[in-house]
Amino acid sequence: MVTLGVHPGWLPTKMTGFHGGDDMDTCMKGLVETIEKLGTEKAEGFESGDYVKWTGEKLTYYLERPLNYSLTGII
Repeated sequence: MVTLGVHPGWLPTKMTGFHGGDDMDTCMKGLVETIEKLGTEKAEGFESGDYVKWTGEKLTYYLERPLNYSLTGII
C-alpha cells in the first residue's frame, strides 16, 4: 500500500470565503500528475507517507510542541 498526503492548494471555495491564490483547474491537473508519479522514477524524492504540495514539491510538517501520552490518555 502506498500513501501520500497532498496539499490541494489555496483555492477559492466556501471554506476560504471564496478567496484563494490558486486556480482550480491548474491544481487538479497538478494533483493528478503528482499522484501518478508516486512509485515511479519520476517521483523526484518523495515516497509513501510523505506530504507534498499539489505541484509535487515535498513539504515538511511538525508538531508545534511534542504530545505526551500515557496509558490512560494525554497528560
